[in-house]
Amino acid sequence: NLSKVFFIGADLNEAYLNGANLNGANMIGIKFTKANLGGVNLSEANLDGANLDGANLRGAYLFNAKNLRNAQIKLACNWKEATYVKSTIQENNIDTLFEDNIDTISEKIIDTRRFEFQWIPEDQQANQERIKEIEQDKDSDPENLPDCSQWE
Repeated sequence: NLSKVFFIGADLNEAYLNGANLNGANMIGIKFTKANLGGVNLSEANLDGANLDGANLRGAYLFNAKNLRNAQIKLACNWKEATYVKSTIQENNIDTLFEDNIDTISEKIIDTRRFEFQWIPEDQQANQERIKEIEQDKDSDPENLPDCSQWE
């Protein structure tokens, strides 16, 4: 839980923050270049001047993110798969699919369950409208599209 932390000017290039809670964090000028921000809670976070070039925003929660400009968003990858409106979180245990296949080696396995979190918009239409609004803001289009091949 990294909510409300101060990461001003920090270099988190290529960081793996999948599912981290950065709610209300102060991240002015942070470098998230090619970072995995999948499923990250960035609600209420101050992202003024944050560099999101090539960062993965698939499943990220950006409700009420402060000082986040469309131009910053469009430099990220999978930004159309992020959530921009008030949402609830759904937790899924992704290991239950594999439990039947581990009987023969169960003595060697430490029980470390992996969970996947998914943000569910309270108003799916409003989220789609926000995405369309970002998309239609042509003044915010980057000169060069980010390389998103690592997130495919």
